[in-house]
Amino acid sequence: MTMDSTTMGDAVGSVGRSMEMIEEGMAVIDLAGEKVGTVEYVQFGDPEAGTTEGNDLERPAGGFTGGFIGEAAMAVLGDEREPDVEEPLRSQLLRYGFIKVDGSGLLDKDRYVRSDLIGNVSDDVVTLKVSKDDLPKED
Repeated sequence: MTMDSTTMGDAVGSVGRSMEMIEEGMAVIDLAGEKVGTVEYVQFGDPEAGTTEGNDLERPAGGFTGGFIGEAAMAVLGDEREPDVEEPLRSQLLRYGFIKVDGSGLLDKDRYVRSDLIGNVSDDVVTLKVSKDDLPKED
């Protein structure tokens, strides 16, 4: 099903209240009750965004020029952008809003949950409308 901007705007607006209740560290469980992990990052959507062009920070050709502290931060934190997935999924996540879920296992990759796939938020638990296996993994 494709969504026009009006339909998408309605979908984004209807889950906005749930997204506002989500905080880092909350447990995330899927439709079957299986633990997916914990909320690592929350990004509210921009239904008017057509693409991600202009939203990424660019590094100068010679590398990061933030001095010693900036270079140290890049070494520790990496040069990642969120969400770290390929297009067109990246643009879709930015339009809808998403949460990044830190995988529950040591070898589990982080996953992304589009805001309209969030079913319920209560008692420090985010319950999803989909299975864990239906969620895109970080690249």
